[in-house]
Amino acid sequence: TRVRFPVAYLAMAMPHSDPGLRSLLDRQAQALLLALPDSDAFDRALQQTMLRLLPDASATLPRVAQALHVSVRTLQRRLDARGLSWQQLLDRTREQLAKQYLADRALTLSDIALLLGFSEQSAFTRAFRRWSGTTPAQTRRNLL
Repeated sequence: TRVRFPVAYLAMAMPHSDPGLRSLLDRQAQALLLALPDSDAFDRALQQTMLRLLPDASATLPRVAQALHVSVRTLQRRLDARGLSWQQLLDRTREQLAKQYLADRALTLSDIALLLGFSEQSAFTRAFRRWSGTTPAQTRRNLL
């Protein structure tokens, strides 16, 4: 597949550019790359799907499998081949994204919890403590 466009398009200003959003999306992409370092086309599709579904709290195994047009069992087998379970992948992805989001002082802990698909900040705090042994607030303070 190839996409072609005139070079002059590169010089055009974006009408609604948002440097803050760009920075956030760059951090999300970096965090996802860290979550699955040996990525192939399937891994990239999986990462994109998870990133899209996490904020809606709908990043479940059946929903992700459906979005990838594979069966739940096929998705489980592919994860197993990478030495991961669904919960491990979900936790690893959320942890990597959380670390990136905590570096952004413009995001509140509640915002981060929602972006990661948690129903409330306390659930995010409990999960983060399980992953890292510290709270999100403490981690944010240490980033200064």
